[in-house]
Amino acid sequence: MPDLWDLMRLRQIHQFQIHKTHQNQVHQILEKISVNKDANWRLYMSIIELQGARAEIEKKLRQYTGKAIFLAELDVFALACGCNGITANVRGLSVDDVDVFKDVFVSYFAGVCEKLDVKSTFLFARLIPATNEVAALNARNLCEKCYVELVGEKGVVKPRPDMFVLHFKKK
Repeated sequence: MPDLWDLMRLRQIHQFQIHKTHQNQVHQILEKISVNKDANWRLYMSIIELQGARAEIEKKLRQYTGKAIFLAELDVFALACGCNGITANVRGLSVDDVDVFKDVFVSYFAGVCEKLDVKSTFLFARLIPATNEVAALNARNLCEKCYVELVGEKGVVKPRPDMFVLHFKKK
């Protein structure tokens, strides 16, 4: 009977095959588009960089924790308020793991943000309510409104109960 690692490896192989098929389809579509090929190529390269960063983050989380961590998705976002950043939705990571490897995660995510050209002033883990499990790791560049809401008048970080703050850069 296959164990969890075997099943995860089979899933990675399947995802790689889907990725290669997707890569070929995107390449064929881009060849057909004659308008603004440079912008399309940059978008295509950004998607490939994002896919590579997702796999790399998952691998690093597994190496540090020794657990079967699954990174379901890595998103780059821009909110209506003005905040932007990246979110890594994870399964199998606990707040204790994040607390123990806090310094490593902060420096590693700073590098990932830089590589993806995303500014980050606030790094936190979003927790599943009433549990010790991490739902997502977030690197966010706060807008002025959210900065004031998070920091308050006294300049002390007051996160929501579902946040575990890893790093906060004051303005």
